[in-house]
Amino acid sequence: MRFVPIQLAIIASFILAPFHDLAADTGTPVNPAFVIPGSDSAEGKKILAKMNSIIIPRIDLDKLDISNVAEFMTIKSKELDPEHLGIQFRLELPLEPDSRLHRQVSVVLTNVPLQDVLGFVLAQTNLRLKIVKGSAVLYLPEAAQ
Repeated sequence: MRFVPIQLAIIASFILAPFHDLAADTGTPVNPAFVIPGSDSAEGKKILAKMNSIIIPRIDLDKLDISNVAEFMTIKSKELDPEHLGIQFRLELPLEPDSRLHRQVSVVLTNVPLQDVLGFVLAQTNLRLKIVKGSAVLYLPEAAQ
């Protein structure tokens, strides 16, 4: 499925709202209801700032598996980072199949920060982000009891 720009703008306004509630100077959440585990550490703040500063010129994913998307984001972040260190994206997925996890990602974007790309990925897969030992970890949260 391809989205036209106006559809993307509408979708982005709903999906990416939590990322745009980050303080510009620190990258930490302004809204306490939206907390990224590990983002309050110096390492976490650096990763979030880097996600905001790395601009992806074009991304065109069509039903790409989440493992390939994580690898793509790692490679692109290293390629586009002025220091060429990038961000290591890792997956923590359940061993057993889980109906909440959607493995395929489809998105077409131009000139967007890596954090916006990540916002679309998280929304499509039902994954969440946490910062662990210098890596951005995508994980499936526990099911609501």
